[in-house]
Amino acid sequence: MNVLAVMGGVEIIVPPDMAVEVDGMALLGGFDHQTNAPLRSNPELPTLRVRGLALMGGVEVKVRLPGESSREARSRRRLERKSRRRG
Repeated sequence: MNVLAVMGGVEIIVPPDMAVEVDGMALLGGFDHQTNAPLRSNPELPTLRVRGLALMGGVEVKVRLPGESSREARSRRRLERKSRRRG
């Protein structure tokens, strides 16, 4: 996927099991992709490659379950981090 963000933002939402590679150049902006997904054991599965340019804007890749709101996703990630610390 090629993206261009000029004085604005691009938000891409992907499912938790999708592999994502993010690469781009940002001038007065940024590219952001945070995930704690495990490394994939099957290299034949598809990978979303996000490439682009952000000028005074941003490109952000968010991981969410289908139908999950932003608030629900934050809560789920928080609970997952807590359970990993305990386990």
